[in-house]
Amino acid sequence: MKVGVWNCRGAGSSLIVPQLKEVLHLHSPEVLFLCEAKNQKKFMEKVKQKLKFDESAIVDPAGRAGGLALFWKHWIKVIEVELAGFYITARMMDMKARCEWTFVGIYASTDDRRRRSQWRELES
Repeated sequence: MKVGVWNCRGAGSSLIVPQLKEVLHLHSPEVLFLCEAKNQKKFMEKVKQKLKFDESAIVDPAGRAGGLALFWKHWIKVIEVELAGFYITARMMDMKARCEWTFVGIYASTDDRRRRSQWRELES
């Protein structure tokens, strides 16, 4: 299974979707994680459709910062998903490979104190 990860620094840029389409064409990931999307769920659902993914889990940004999106193809069955302000975890079943795995996508703060707190949250 192929997983793509992209720090898009704002999915609203007119260049992001064409760039992502090119990457998807070259590498064909079945799962795509976008961090620092900086756009609300409604907008990110449109991005998902343009990129031809079937399902999603989306964390809205806090003001102009953050925002996460996890997109996947229909043959990936998500068993459980957990969303937080700075991460998405998803327990998945790859129906083609018949294996279960866990994806964890994190976009942690650059502030040391806040990042330490975020890592403690993940450990618990």
